Amino acid sequence: MKCPFCGSLDDKVVDSRPTEDGKATRRRRRCLSCEEKFTTYEYIEKIPLMIKKSDHTLEAYDRGKLSDGIILACKKRPVSRQRLEALVDEVESDLFNLSREEVSSREIGDLVLEKLKEIDEVAYVRFASVYKDFKNKDQFLHELKSLPSSLQVVKANGRVEPFERRKLLHGIELACNKRPVTKRRMEAIADGIFRELDKKGVREITSSQLGEMVMERLKKLDAVAYVRFASVYRKFKEPEEFRQELEGLEK
Repeated sequence: MKCPFCGSLDDKVVDSRPTEDGKATRRRRRCLSCEEKFTTYEYIEKIPLMIKKSDHTLEAYDRGKLSDGIILACKKRPVSRQRLEALVDEVESDLFNLSREEVSSREIGDLVLEKLKEIDEVAYVRFASVYKDFKNKDQFLHELKSLPSSLQVVKANGRVEPFERRKLLHGIELACNKRPVTKRRMEAIADGIFRELDKKGVREITSSQLGEMVMERLKKLDAVAYVRFASVYRKFKEPEEFRQELEGLEK
């Protein structure tokens, strides 16, 4: 650092402490040439963040716009102003931590949705309807199905987690990959299982019981998909287990 008294570039820091607002570091330095002391302040350089919109145009990041969108989604919902401000801070911090000069509007939307999903489901769906530009009721229904339900799944290791239609459907899709089973039919299996459990008032189910329900339906639908699912669900370790499962189908 150049000494303001003699111009020398040789100095030593003798004291360092943050300012009261925490936005800078105050350093007392002593020039090694003239022995005079002087003060410098160190600030974090903020790189302007640009947002790339869906039409590929760029605009400067605006905290106000982000805040307005979140407040609108949470209107008349039990979410405090303090929580809203904290949510904006969290999203903003995540954006700047990316250490990029350009971020897509999609990335911002995904960050907001991820956090709203944990705070308020109604606000989440509201925000999703604008962010994803819903065109019909089916899109609303699809988004609602992605939300965790009150049904709890007890895993093999004893851990309990919310039932997620997305995970169940993914397992069914893997089993039915390249099989003559339509996407609609696979979704019907997942939805049918959830409706059956909901109708019976089931609030907790083991992953083992859930797997049996899927297998029961796949067994009637497609033998190959059934055995594929069984091989994962029952953790086949030998080729012989495939043969036994197939022979069981013939009985």
